[in-house]
Amino acid sequence: MAKQTQRTDMLKTLGLLDWTAISDQINHHLQEYFAGRSSLVIAGFSQHQFEPDIMSYLQFWHQQGGVCCLPVIVGPDQALAFRQWNVDKPLVKGVYDIWTPPETEPEVIPDVLLVPLVAFGPFGARLGRGGGYYDRTIKALRGRVQKPQVIGVAAHQQFIEFLETNPHDEPLDGVVTDKGIWSEGFR
Repeated sequence: MAKQTQRTDMLKTLGLLDWTAISDQINHHLQEYFAGRSSLVIAGFSQHQFEPDIMSYLQFWHQQGGVCCLPVIVGPDQALAFRQWNVDKPLVKGVYDIWTPPETEPEVIPDVLLVPLVAFGPFGARLGRGGGYYDRTIKALRGRVQKPQVIGVAAHQQFIEFLETNPHDEPLDGVVTDKGIWSEGFR
C-alpha cells in the first residue's frame, strides 16, 4: 500500500477518536517518563488536526523548572526552528495556523523532540503529513554532537504493522501513546 493511501486511510480513522481522553493518558505517561529530569529542553507541538494535545504536559514541564519549546516553520524545504515557550506568554498563529511562540522568543536546541505523526510502525517507522519538515529537522539535529531523543506522540490506534518508508524517512527512538511508552524494537 502506498504511503499516500496509508496516510489518507489513517486520517479518516483519526477523525473518529476521542482526542481528549487519549491526550490525558499521553500527558500522564510523559509526566512519569520524564520525572526528575527537568534539565532537559523538550520540544513539543501545539495540537493540529487529529493530534494529541500535549500542551498541559508542556505547562507541567515548565512548572517543574524544565524548558519547553515549540517548532516554527521557517521556510519550505527547511528544517524547523524551535523557540522557547514561556507558558505565561501568549502564542501567535504561524504557518498553517499552528500556534507558535512569537519571534521575540529565543531559539533553542531541544534534547527531546516530541513529534506528531499520522501513523507509526515497527523499528521506529513514522508517517507524517507529507511535508518532510520533521524528517529534515531530525536529520539535522542528529548530525550534531548532542543527538536528541525523538519520541513520536500518537494514539495506539495509529500503529500500522507494515508501514511503507523511504530512505529519507528518519526513524523514531520510541513512541508515547495512550497505552504507554513503546521503545523496544525501535532504532
